[in-house]
Formats: sequence, C-alpha cells, structure tokens
Amino acid sequence: MPKYTIDQKAEMLKRAEESDKKSKRYAGSAEAYRAFESNQPYGFGPNYKAGKEAAKHLANMYESEAEDLRQRATPATNSREQYESEKEQGDPHALRMSYEEWKKL
Repeated sequence: MPKYTIDQKAEMLKRAEESDKKSKRYAGSAEAYRAFESNQPYGFGPNYKAGKEAAKHLANMYESEAEDLRQRATPATNSREQYESEKEQGDPHALRMSYEEWKKL
C-alpha cells in the first residue's frame, strides 16, 4: 500500500464524505421510485423500474467508493503503517517502544 501524506488522507476522507452524501441521495431516489411504483394501479412500466435499479446501482457504487477511500486513508489497527504514522506524529508510546512491544498495547 502506498504511503499517503496527511493532506492526501484528509482529501480522501473529504471525498469519502461526499460519496456518502451521494450514496444517501441515490438511495433516497431508489426509495422514491419504489414508493411511486407501488402506488400506481397500472404500473408505469419499465421506466420506473429502470430508474429505481439505476439509483440503487449508483447508491451502491458511491457507498463502496466511500468505504474504499476510508480504508486507504486510515491505516489498519496495530499495523506497521499505523505504528510509523503514530511515531511520526510524536506518540510517546510509539517513540519509546519497538513495533512488537507497541503492537501488544
């Protein structure tokens, strides 16, 4: 996994928030299509079903994008990357302990 700067990580987290908002908006659209479709006595045919499916697909796409960005921006717990990151930031535990000792905390 490549190393990211603090600014790059902040940008990824910002983009993850934006993706979450888009995901919720598209999920709301899918719900609106579903509600409208179920209230129609004759059903309006494939247009509403296609709209609902497209909105669901986009919601899922943005949700997975947000999750991917979050994972790339935040190191796994007790990983070497997290240890190095905390050491760079001046964490007293990371500074005085080896990685193996720190991992046991």
